[in-house]
Amino acid sequence: MREASALGKQLATFADFAIDLDKWSPENFQEFQALLSEYRRSTSGHQRSAREAITPAHAPALWVLAIAFAKRAYAERSSDRIVDGLTVLAIEDFRVDPRDSRLPLILLLWVDSHLGYEAAAWRAQIAMFSDTGARYLLEFLDGPRFAQALKTAELVAVEADGQVEFVPAVRRQPRRRTS
Repeated sequence: MREASALGKQLATFADFAIDLDKWSPENFQEFQALLSEYRRSTSGHQRSAREAITPAHAPALWVLAIAFAKRAYAERSSDRIVDGLTVLAIEDFRVDPRDSRLPLILLLWVDSHLGYEAAAWRAQIAMFSDTGARYLLEFLDGPRFAQALKTAELVAVEADGQVEFVPAVRRQPRRRTS
Protein backbone atom coordinates (compact mmCIF):
# COMPACT_ATOMS: atom_id res chain seq x y z
CA MET A 1 0.00 0.00 0.00
CA ARG A 2 1.37 3.40 -0.92
CA GLU A 3 1.98 6.23 1.52
CA ALA A 4 -1.16 8.18 2.44
CA SER A 5 0.07 11.46 0.98
CA ALA A 6 0.93 9.68 -2.30
CA LEU A 7 -2.55 8.15 -2.42
CA GLY A 8 -4.06 11.57 -1.75
CA LYS A 9 -1.98 13.20 -4.48
CA GLN A 10 -2.98 10.48 -6.95
CA LEU A 11 -6.65 10.96 -6.06
CA ALA A 12 -6.23 14.74 -6.45
CA THR A 13 -4.65 14.23 -9.88
CA PHE A 14 -7.69 12.28 -11.04
CA ALA A 15 -10.01 14.89 -9.54
CA ASP A 16 -8.15 17.58 -11.49
CA PHE A 17 -9.20 16.11 -14.81
CA ALA A 18 -12.52 14.57 -13.78
CA ILE A 19 -14.56 17.33 -15.39
CA ASP A 20 -13.58 15.90 -18.81
CA LEU A 21 -15.00 12.43 -18.17
CA ASP A 22 -15.77 12.06 -21.88
CA LYS A 23 -12.02 11.86 -22.41
CA TRP A 24 -11.49 9.14 -19.81
CA SER A 25 -10.54 5.77 -21.21
CA PRO A 26 -11.73 2.51 -19.64
CA GLU A 27 -8.20 2.23 -18.25
CA ASN A 28 -8.59 5.62 -16.51
CA PHE A 29 -11.73 4.38 -14.78
CA GLN A 30 -10.05 1.10 -13.83
CA GLU A 31 -7.05 2.92 -12.37
CA PHE A 32 -9.30 5.29 -10.45
CA GLN A 33 -11.38 2.36 -9.18
CA ALA A 34 -8.16 0.71 -7.99
CA LEU A 35 -7.30 3.89 -6.05
CA LEU A 36 -10.78 3.90 -4.51
CA SER A 37 -10.37 0.27 -3.51
CA GLU A 38 -7.00 1.08 -1.94
CA TYR A 39 -8.62 3.95 -0.04
CA ARG A 40 -11.32 1.61 1.32
CA ARG A 41 -8.71 -0.93 2.46
CA SER A 42 -6.67 1.75 4.23
CA THR A 43 -6.73 2.47 7.94
CA SER A 44 -8.81 5.43 9.11
CA GLY A 45 -5.60 7.40 9.74
CA HIS A 46 -4.39 6.66 6.23
CA GLN A 47 -7.78 7.69 4.82
CA ARG A 48 -7.68 10.95 6.80
CA SER A 49 -4.22 11.75 5.39
CA ALA A 50 -5.38 10.98 1.86
CA ARG A 51 -8.46 13.21 2.31
CA GLU A 52 -6.20 16.07 3.40
CA ALA A 53 -4.61 16.10 -0.08
CA ILE A 54 -8.01 16.91 -1.55
CA THR A 55 -8.85 20.60 -1.54
CA PRO A 56 -12.28 22.25 -1.67
CA ALA A 57 -11.44 23.14 -5.28
CA HIS A 58 -11.60 19.41 -6.10
CA ALA A 59 -15.14 19.06 -4.74
CA PRO A 60 -17.08 19.80 -7.96
CA ALA A 61 -15.00 17.27 -9.88
CA LEU A 62 -15.57 14.67 -7.19
CA TRP A 63 -19.33 15.27 -7.32
CA VAL A 64 -19.15 14.73 -11.10
CA LEU A 65 -17.28 11.47 -10.51
CA ALA A 66 -19.84 10.28 -7.95
CA ILE A 67 -22.62 10.98 -10.45
CA ALA A 68 -20.64 9.13 -13.15
CA PHE A 69 -20.42 6.12 -10.84
CA ALA A 70 -24.20 6.24 -10.31
CA LYS A 71 -24.65 6.03 -14.10
CA ARG A 72 -22.04 3.28 -14.39
CA ALA A 73 -23.76 1.34 -11.59
CA TYR A 74 -26.96 1.46 -13.61
CA ALA A 75 -25.28 0.41 -16.86
CA GLU A 76 -23.27 -2.39 -15.22
CA ARG A 77 -26.07 -3.38 -12.82
CA SER A 78 -23.38 -3.24 -10.13
CA SER A 79 -23.60 -2.26 -6.49
CA ASP A 80 -19.79 -2.06 -6.57
CA ARG A 81 -20.07 1.17 -8.57
CA ILE A 82 -22.45 2.52 -5.89
CA VAL A 83 -19.71 1.84 -3.33
CA ASP A 84 -17.23 3.61 -5.64
CA GLY A 85 -19.52 6.65 -5.76
CA LEU A 86 -19.85 6.65 -1.98
CA THR A 87 -16.08 6.35 -1.67
CA VAL A 88 -15.64 9.44 -3.85
CA LEU A 89 -18.02 11.31 -1.53
CA ALA A 90 -16.14 10.00 1.53
CA ILE A 91 -12.95 11.44 0.04
CA GLU A 92 -14.65 14.78 -0.70
CA ASP A 93 -15.96 14.59 2.89
CA PHE A 94 -18.80 17.12 2.58
CA ARG A 95 -16.20 19.81 3.17
CA VAL A 96 -17.54 22.65 1.01
CA ASP A 97 -21.24 22.66 1.81
CA PRO A 98 -22.92 19.38 2.73
CA ARG A 99 -25.96 20.33 0.65
CA ASP A 100 -23.81 20.17 -2.49
CA SER A 101 -23.28 16.44 -1.96
CA ARG A 102 -27.02 15.78 -1.89
CA LEU A 103 -27.40 15.52 -5.66
CA PRO A 104 -24.82 12.71 -6.04
CA LEU A 105 -26.32 11.00 -2.99
CA ILE A 106 -29.84 11.23 -4.44
CA LEU A 107 -28.68 9.77 -7.77
CA LEU A 108 -26.68 6.98 -6.14
CA LEU A 109 -29.63 6.10 -3.92
CA TRP A 110 -32.06 6.16 -6.87
CA VAL A 111 -29.88 3.79 -8.90
CA ASP A 112 -29.27 1.58 -5.88
CA SER A 113 -32.97 1.22 -5.12
CA HIS A 114 -33.95 1.00 -8.81
CA LEU A 115 -31.64 -1.97 -9.26
CA GLY A 116 -33.09 -3.65 -6.18
CA TYR A 117 -30.07 -3.37 -3.93
CA GLU A 118 -30.37 -2.63 -0.26
CA ALA A 119 -29.70 0.99 0.60
CA ALA A 120 -29.27 -0.26 4.17
CA ALA A 121 -25.92 -1.62 2.99
CA TRP A 122 -24.78 2.01 2.80
CA ARG A 123 -24.41 1.99 6.58
CA ALA A 124 -21.64 -0.58 6.16
CA GLN A 125 -19.70 2.10 4.28
CA ILE A 126 -19.81 4.64 7.12
CA ALA A 127 -16.36 3.62 8.36
CA MET A 128 -14.61 5.16 5.35
CA PHE A 129 -16.12 8.59 6.13
CA SER A 130 -14.73 11.04 8.65
CA ASP A 131 -16.86 11.59 11.74
CA THR A 132 -18.32 14.71 10.14
CA GLY A 133 -18.90 12.97 6.82
CA ALA A 134 -20.54 10.00 8.55
CA ARG A 135 -22.87 12.36 10.40
CA TYR A 136 -23.96 14.04 7.14
CA LEU A 137 -24.43 10.69 5.38
CA LEU A 138 -26.58 9.41 8.25
CA GLU A 139 -28.62 12.62 8.24
CA PHE A 140 -29.30 12.02 4.55
CA LEU A 141 -30.19 8.33 5.01
CA ASP A 142 -32.35 8.95 8.07
CA GLY A 143 -33.99 12.04 6.60
CA PRO A 144 -37.41 12.21 5.01
CA ARG A 145 -37.91 10.09 1.89
CA PHE A 146 -39.03 13.09 -0.16
CA ALA A 147 -35.61 14.70 0.42
CA GLN A 148 -33.99 11.63 -1.19
CA ALA A 149 -36.19 11.65 -4.30
CA LEU A 150 -35.25 12.64 -7.84
CA LYS A 151 -38.26 14.95 -7.77
CA THR A 152 -36.61 16.95 -4.97
CA ALA A 153 -33.61 17.48 -7.24
CA GLU A 154 -36.07 18.44 -10.01
CA LEU A 155 -34.78 15.60 -12.17
CA VAL A 156 -36.23 12.64 -13.97
CA ALA A 157 -34.43 9.50 -15.04
CA VAL A 158 -34.48 8.72 -18.74
CA GLU A 159 -33.64 5.09 -19.36
CA ALA A 160 -32.65 3.77 -22.78
CA ASP A 161 -30.43 0.98 -24.07
CA GLY A 162 -29.33 -0.06 -20.58
CA GLN A 163 -28.17 3.46 -19.72
CA VAL A 164 -29.65 6.20 -17.59
CA GLU A 165 -29.44 9.96 -17.87
CA PHE A 166 -30.78 12.36 -15.30
CA VAL A 167 -32.42 15.34 -16.94
CA PRO A 168 -34.30 18.35 -15.62
CA ALA A 169 -37.94 17.68 -14.95
CA VAL A 170 -40.29 19.73 -17.04
CA ARG A 171 -42.32 21.95 -14.84
CA ARG A 172 -45.92 22.46 -15.68
CA GLN A 173 -46.63 26.06 -16.32
CA PRO A 174 -49.50 27.48 -14.31
CA ARG A 175 -52.55 28.12 -16.38
CA ARG A 176 -53.15 31.70 -17.20
CA ARG A 177 -56.54 33.02 -16.47
CA THR A 178 -58.34 34.51 -19.31
CA SER A 179 -60.86 37.18 -18.66
